[in-house]
Amino acid sequence: MRPGESHQLKTSICSPPLSAMWPALLLSALPIHFLEAAAAENSTGCAEISDLKTCAEASCFPHYVDMPPFHICVDAERVSCKLSEGKATNTLALLVSDGLSNKDLKHAFRQVVLELPSEAWDGGGGDSQKQEALGRDVAGLAAVNFNEPALYKGLTALLISDACYLKRFEKDPWPCESFKSTLLDLGFEATKISEVYLFEVILANLGPKEAETYANIQGDLRQLLDPSSTDDNVTEIEGLKSYVAQQGAWQPLVDLFESVDVIGVSGGSPDFLKFAMSLSPYVKEHITTAVGEGRIVYTARSAGAMVGSVDSALTTEMKPRLWEHLGITRHGLGLVGSCAIRPHYNADTWDKASEMYENTLDINVVRMPNGEGLMCKGKDCKMVGMAHNVKWSSDKHAPPTITVDEENTIPHQEGHTAYPSGKSYTISDDDELGENLKASLPENPSFGSENPKCRLCLLQVVTGSVTRNEKWIASGCDVACADADTAVSGKHFLVSDGLRASNDFPGSNWMSLTLAACGLAALCAVGILCSQHSKTSRRYGCLGDDAEQESRARESESGDSSPSE
Repeated sequence: MRPGESHQLKTSICSPPLSAMWPALLLSALPIHFLEAAAAENSTGCAEISDLKTCAEASCFPHYVDMPPFHICVDAERVSCKLSEGKATNTLALLVSDGLSNKDLKHAFRQVVLELPSEAWDGGGGDSQKQEALGRDVAGLAAVNFNEPALYKGLTALLISDACYLKRFEKDPWPCESFKSTLLDLGFEATKISEVYLFEVILANLGPKEAETYANIQGDLRQLLDPSSTDDNVTEIEGLKSYVAQQGAWQPLVDLFESVDVIGVSGGSPDFLKFAMSLSPYVKEHITTAVGEGRIVYTARSAGAMVGSVDSALTTEMKPRLWEHLGITRHGLGLVGSCAIRPHYNADTWDKASEMYENTLDINVVRMPNGEGLMCKGKDCKMVGMAHNVKWSSDKHAPPTITVDEENTIPHQEGHTAYPSGKSYTISDDDELGENLKASLPENPSFGSENPKCRLCLLQVVTGSVTRNEKWIASGCDVACADADTAVSGKHFLVSDGLRASNDFPGSNWMSLTLAACGLAALCAVGILCSQHSKTSRRYGCLGDDAEQESRARESESGDSSPSE
């Protein structure tokens, strides 16, 4: 789709340069009286912390506004990703929805960078640079949008753009947003930033014979993306994966990742990003090991954030034919334990799907609105950022208009859910679905399905795009989901692409834990309707009427760079 009336409620995964967004962002400050009232209610005592460095390290995090006092320490929602049950012990990751789009997120990025070992900086001089950085006034850094060349000098960043590779087959694509402009604004040296497509690195290093053999790779991809095509003769793209695996033809990628300190992954198609990463077992192993050991920072937006998590397929923009021919599965890298990311979250579309998804697969879906992020340091993860609304114009090169719902938004929180602890979503109880449709669905619908077409059909049902049996049949879903075997349990799903499976993180009975109080009475006093979050890992998930918040641009779900759901 292209921008039109319907797209005014949607945002993108690859947005225009973030530096162009700041004029709009600076107009979106939250009323200070509201922030103070909200902070005063959290039992961690965040409001009493005046030192921003202490605030960032505690179970709180600073939030920045453009009027006095310019910052305030508020509770940051802790997220249970069960990193303690995996191999990672020093994880450094910041997964975001639409880039480092506010000062809160830029501060969070600084926090994870400061955890890198001193050897990460050129010459091993990181100790002195970190000590100097720790001595700087954080409020002063916030005043210059966290531009800090003295900290970032000597660090090497590798930006992976494969999620945007398929845009070249679109007639009029939206530009792909990478982290490059943001890293330059923060103070990274231009010569220390590399932007690559892993897929193109592999193709560029084929021998003459192999280059001729796989000359029509793009033709195969174009064919798989054509919804009107039924031609499954795509032997070249299928053969390339086998060739690279058998011949070990990924040495150029080994060289590429040498001495990298920060990995930034763009939004776009999580499907193709996973395929590109799966071409080399080295890429997956190196990223998961280095990030888990705290030697590399992994920061990613949208599709890149999804692939960095345990499951990357909570989207209705998946391409079943790509799954079938490229060997794609739902599994991500698992960098943040048992957590999966639903970027650009809005409750109207994604609340039911997220609830059913996590209950079916025994994972934790992080409901991440635009402006929010998940920061994991060591074994602890918490929300950082400030949810905002995004409105696009028809000009693909113009920055979006970004605003904050000043009356109902609290920083550092997951998106609102209608399913608090003890309440869950079931298709059978969904009054918005026709009874004939309910009767046509698999008896035990599961998002662990190995059948990509049926999987997509089920997601279309729980996100509200298919609500009647007629559309279910017209979409071919009745045929795709006819086999009972398509509804296998996600916990027994076999991994074929080498990305980490959900059963690496066995479930615990987190649904039985106690959900902390939201501070309803005090917030109601300032006119806020408070609603508890569904997951017990959420401590003070307090959000008001989401009518304004849910109207934020419903972005492209899988990571497209445009408002193109």
